[in-house]
Amino acid sequence: MRLEILKTMVAAESSRQLSRYGLAMEGRQFRESRKGVEEYDPSLSLKSDYAAAYTRRSGLGESWGDIDDARRMYTRGLEVTKRIGGRAHQHELQLGSIFWG
Repeated sequence: MRLEILKTMVAAESSRQLSRYGLAMEGRQFRESRKGVEEYDPSLSLKSDYAAAYTRRSGLGESWGDIDDARRMYTRGLEVTKRIGGRAHQHELQLGSIFWG
């Protein structure tokens, strides 16, 4: 039900970053990983310093075995967290970066 509501919200107003992030998170919960990428990436283009989105988005690359994608997202996320000071996400991104780097 929430997934459909979020899809409707994004369809009605595609420039709302939070709606796209919510849809990506909900899609990921239901194993719609590819759909998650379709929403995380536009979400990041709307708000490129949203550290949580990089943390979640990098995990999607891992989940389908695309190591280059995961590495790229971990790297971008680390750059963002270093710039804005997102310590909690920075730690998680560093661990992923070390593992996949």
